Amino acid sequence: MAAELISDLERIQARKKAVNKELTDLLAATGTTLMGLPGLGPSGAARLLIEVGDITRFPSKADFASGSGTAPIDASSGDQVRHRLS
Repeated sequence: MAAELISDLERIQARKKAVNKELTDLLAATGTTLMGLPGLGPSGAARLLIEVGDITRFPSKADFASGSGTAPIDASSGDQVRHRLS
């Protein structure tokens, strides 16, 4: 049973490697520089491109941050000043 599980893991790892290569090639074809950002791999970059769509629909960085839910929102109370993400 252990040998079968190891074989399954090896197959899954090989498939993951092939998918990452395919995504990397597809991302390169788009001309995006997202893969150059630290911590952003092929699947994250592809998902970001899919979710954002046409970046020109955001006139500014602030509009993009607001539209993507990454703009900080004031969550202060009394003397305690803090912000949170949408």
